[in-house]
Amino acid sequence: MTHSFDLIEKPWVPALMPRGPDLLSLRQVFEQAKEITDFYGLNGTTTVSLIRVLEAILFDAHRVSGDMEWWKKTWDSGNFDDTVLGYLDEYSERFDLFHPDYPFYQVAGLEPVSDGGFKPIGILMPGVSAGNNTPLFSSLIDNDLPDLAPAEAALRLIEIQGWDTAGIKTGALGDPEVKSGKTSGNLTGYLGQLGAVVPLGRNLFETLMLNYPLDSKDIEGDLPLWRRSVSEKWEKRQPRGILEALTWSSRRVRMIPNEAKSGFTSAVVSSGDRTEFVPDFEPQTVWRIDKKAPNGRRSLRHQSGQAPWRGIPALTTIGASEGGKDTSIGLSTINKLRHEKFLDEDYPLDVLLVGVSYGTMSAIIEDVITERLPLPLRGLVQNDSEVHEEMTKVAEASESLVKALNSLDANLRRAQKAEPIPWDKGQRVGDRFSFTIGPSIIALLQNMRDPKQDLDDLVLAWQLQAYSLARSVGDPLLDSAISKAGSSEAMDDIIQARIYCYGALKNALPEAHEHRKAQERSNND
Repeated sequence: MTHSFDLIEKPWVPALMPRGPDLLSLRQVFEQAKEITDFYGLNGTTTVSLIRVLEAILFDAHRVSGDMEWWKKTWDSGNFDDTVLGYLDEYSERFDLFHPDYPFYQVAGLEPVSDGGFKPIGILMPGVSAGNNTPLFSSLIDNDLPDLAPAEAALRLIEIQGWDTAGIKTGALGDPEVKSGKTSGNLTGYLGQLGAVVPLGRNLFETLMLNYPLDSKDIEGDLPLWRRSVSEKWEKRQPRGILEALTWSSRRVRMIPNEAKSGFTSAVVSSGDRTEFVPDFEPQTVWRIDKKAPNGRRSLRHQSGQAPWRGIPALTTIGASEGGKDTSIGLSTINKLRHEKFLDEDYPLDVLLVGVSYGTMSAIIEDVITERLPLPLRGLVQNDSEVHEEMTKVAEASESLVKALNSLDANLRRAQKAEPIPWDKGQRVGDRFSFTIGPSIIALLQNMRDPKQDLDDLVLAWQLQAYSLARSVGDPLLDSAISKAGSSEAMDDIIQARIYCYGALKNALPEAHEHRKAQERSNND
């Protein structure tokens, strides 16, 4: 009996539908994409990996580069046509997890050079303790795991290609880099080298269309992983084009099924094709312009412990100069679609921000950053956009509040003859405040998406709320310091700290300050 798990026909994609959660096959995903409002039960890294696989299928099926009229026609129709389904039929054998020659996202016949190369199946699961990868709060160890069901295995395969840890990997027969049964110096998976910025629509159809790489060139030889015959020779090169980037083979993997072939018990994960930097046509990352970088720019990675609103300036800056930040190619393309009026000004665009914080030479996963941020389309327009200007001011004002509260805490500590908290040790008061103020900024961005809302009123209301939130943090610090002041000198220092901090609040939130002054005058009349 020939065993098979055909991802085109078998359900494996966890989708949220109007009728509730459901598992769908690839065919159903593209047939019902407009009904899929989200995925369920997936972390951020798996979600990004899955979207990129679906995007590669869509792009490879159509091979439409720069054709905005095709994009508009498809967008207006609200559904994918039969082209994608025909593509799935054509390459159906490449989407089978058990295929003897082309198992999906695996290498048939991959063999470790030494005994012990096949590891428990937890090696495909970043949230499980496996070897020296010991994530925080993991309640499982690899030897305790049940067999991995095929539907789950497919998700783990695409995730590990993007986000696997760096360092030592099992040596595979044929890899010239193998020494003593292993390879070392491996980089993280391709996506681990960037901070993913993925535009999200109201449903999966819109999300895939918003991420469609319209500006990418159709390059000969650029193929997704399932259409590439993995060379017997390990390669060290850059992706040829967008399809290789979306499905880059960072690792070579082979899963071993149980006796009944109803699931997988173990796997070998070896080094894959090696790439040294993120190519400049990568659509789902924000950049820092750097002439010293191999392609003139470096991918910006998300920082663990940093509130998502702090990335607003980078997300909304298009075409930065040397040393500056430039938004993703995907968001730049969406701005073109808005300019062509293919998207309404009030379209409810969100961006999914996902990154991994690695530790110990990137050989372990310390944290997975996953945030969803609303992004007004008008905020992508620079120079002539009031919304963009106000979004930038909000981010700058919020940073000023963070700095003011950090300075207040440091000055009060000095007044009490104590050392301030170092910027790189522990979490300072202002940095904690950055998360306190986050929901108010997200609410403001959501309201900014509506052109009918008065922008001045929105900003004033936010500034008043931000001032109140900052005072709710600063006032208790001052009260505590005053109660502990042991000398007049200490009291003078506390007063100076208060003057400096609340002066900074006034400067950061000028509209709120003027509003409060006007209210005071009115109350005194």
